[in-house]
Amino acid sequence: MISRWLIGVALSLECFAVGPAAAGAQVVVFDQVGIVGVPVTLTVRTTRLFADAGGRMVELELESEPLGRVMTGGDGLGYRRVTPRRAGLLNLAARAEGRQASGRLLVLEPTEQVVLIELETALKATIWGAAERDDCRSALESIGRRYRLVYVSRWLGADFARTRIAPAGLPESVVLAWKGSALPASLQHQGVRIAALVGSAAAAAAGRSRIGTRFTFEKSRDAVYVNRWSEIADKLNSAAPP
Repeated sequence: MISRWLIGVALSLECFAVGPAAAGAQVVVFDQVGIVGVPVTLTVRTTRLFADAGGRMVELELESEPLGRVMTGGDGLGYRRVTPRRAGLLNLAARAEGRQASGRLLVLEPTEQVVLIELETALKATIWGAAERDDCRSALESIGRRYRLVYVSRWLGADFARTRIAPAGLPESVVLAWKGSALPASLQHQGVRIAALVGSAAAAAAGRSRIGTRFTFEKSRDAVYVNRWSEIADKLNSAAPP
């Protein structure tokens, strides 16, 4: 029997596929994480009918302040280097050929730590039942009072996954595409301090070489097995400061 989780995802993807994204040229601005005072690279992509479309001029804004224009290359990607001056969850906007997109830049203080949350695992909890949903929401809110939450998405696609956070009642944050150990390696190279990872057994295995503390709701030799989200919040919030 197909679970309610898979049905919900399938319906969501179907609605997404026939929406405006399929109608023509599109622009995407990817979420990013950075450190106050440290240069960070913002990335945009222009596409047409699900294929990369380069040579497009994209206007970028951060918190409604212009960042200038970016020309996308043959792979549809364009880049802008910026140096954040204040911490917080900042809004990004991109416009190209009459289309626009939004994203976020999470800027951290150098001493702050992040907890990576696999979004598929969190969304699964929100549709499994009222008890699981409340447990997940409360735990993430509790964790978020000590750490910065960063969602990672294994297969939903970061741009689409971002739109699922608010309807699920989860704390707002950025969504990054999960690329195995390459993602935490990239974050750590930027100076981001990762306190823990919460997700599937596959994500825990992939992040083992980079993230010391890992939690999963699946049987795994690569992470601490838990039954409830509240267990994760208790363990993280009681951990000694680094």
